[in-house]
Amino acid sequence: MGRGYLSAKDNLLQIQNVYILWGVMACELVLVTLILCKPQSRWTALGVFFMGTQFVLYRTISSLGGFAVTCPCIGNMGKAMGLSPQAEGFILSFIAAWMCLGGAFLLWYKPSKIENKRNCTPIPSNK
Repeated sequence: MGRGYLSAKDNLLQIQNVYILWGVMACELVLVTLILCKPQSRWTALGVFFMGTQFVLYRTISSLGGFAVTCPCIGNMGKAMGLSPQAEGFILSFIAAWMCLGGAFLLWYKPSKIENKRNCTPIPSNK
């Protein structure tokens, strides 16, 4: 990823790419912290849903507007794996949709009392 890419403006947001990457990195850091510290929290589910929704919206709007939605780092990985830009776009869109739907499911899902129970009573021995 060269200096030219980082200083260039994003076609959709009209912000320099370096600021977008810093913002995404900060959001991902908060989300990873939530996942590690509070994996069953509604805030964690909301964070996953929020990130997935942002990725889906960005990819959808970029696609409809005809803007490029590739990043050199992901593009290099796709090239190394022999992926076409279309396959790479499909995979990234699938991951974004998966995050969005997974976060929505976690927000909707309410574990039963049995699933919340951590300590099971031991089976009595017949000695």
